Amino acid sequence: NIFFRVGFVVAERILYIPSLGYCIILVYGLNCLYTRWKHLKKFQISVIYLLVILFSIRTILRNPVWHTRESLFRSGIETVPNNAKAHYNYANFLKDATRKEEAIFYYRAALKLCDSHASAHNNLGTLLSGSEAEYHFRQAIKHNPQHFKAFFNLGNNLWDS
Repeated sequence: NIFFRVGFVVAERILYIPSLGYCIILVYGLNCLYTRWKHLKKFQISVIYLLVILFSIRTILRNPVWHTRESLFRSGIETVPNNAKAHYNYANFLKDATRKEEAIFYYRAALKLCDSHASAHNNLGTLLSGSEAEYHFRQAIKHNPQHFKAFFNLGNNLWDS
């Protein structure tokens, strides 16, 4: 995720510990270079400064994405547009922000990418009504028989109709 895009949504906040191994290997490698080629001390220091500058720039460029929940989830869609979880996360944000039509669009996009996403079916059903909502609650139950919220929502939907 540092050097190139990955094919899935990565919670960057949990990458700090794994990146510690990367830092240890980098320092070890630089130490090996320093002990073998002491005459290249200026070059090695230049490489270290270059790495610090490059990673600082990368951090500065990435910071705006973390500014709001919306920018974070929109970034996920831009980074991995064929990932159902990215669309689902953004749809959840839109639903919480009471942007119903946009949320419906992104739940449908998530379901186009992964029709078996039970929570997307359930959440989409809560934004719809009647037989269309019932269909999505039943799909959620079909794909996850332990999805108690889908059972609850289906019961409410049937009670109201």
